[in-house]
Amino acid sequence: MSPLTTLTNWPPTNRPAPDTSPPQSPSPPPEAGELANITWLDLSVNNISGSIPAEIGAIDNIEVINLAFNSLTGQMPTSLGALNANGYAQLNELSLQNNAFGGSLPTELGALVGLRLFNLAFNHLGGSIPTELASLSALQVLYLNQNSLSGSLPSAMGSLRSLRYLNVSTNMLTGVLPPSLGELSELNELHAFENTISGTIPTELGKLGTLRALRLQVLPNPV
Repeated sequence: MSPLTTLTNWPPTNRPAPDTSPPQSPSPPPEAGELANITWLDLSVNNISGSIPAEIGAIDNIEVINLAFNSLTGQMPTSLGALNANGYAQLNELSLQNNAFGGSLPTELGALVGLRLFNLAFNHLGGSIPTELASLSALQVLYLNQNSLSGSLPSAMGSLRSLRYLNVSTNMLTGVLPPSLGELSELNELHAFENTISGTIPTELGKLGTLRALRLQVLPNPV
């Protein structure tokens, strides 16, 4: 057979067709709960879909969880409150912003007493803000903005004496601003705009000597 004859039979006609289907978004595996020695989990800015497996609560020594900017859905598992229950570390950062979580905030999150940054902005969370979050005594940053949270801002939030940044804007909150917010002596920024909060601004906010930004404006009524 001549070389020219060989080339005319190439490429073979029976090779499989290329796969042109779109890539599937991975989901967090339930085996993540078996990562007994992990201290830092950052899977942010990917295309991860599905829900957070309940098994994640079995991790015992994690300090940072960042799953922000993905396509995660479903409810936040209550098992998140059990993180590090049998370990020596404390969770410092829980970043879940810019996903599509629904449902309500689990009250069990109040057990994460070492949490310093908690970001749930830009999701689809509903229901009220649980008073159990007031147990997060080390919390410095709390972002709950751009959700569908309802009810009033709990007066117990005034016990978060380490809080520096509080953003509950663009929700469906009602009621009045609790005077207890005046006890947040470290607060730098308070954003509660685009809600349906009514009443007067508590005079107690005048005690916030470290406050640099206070935003309470609402959108004008449509014509």
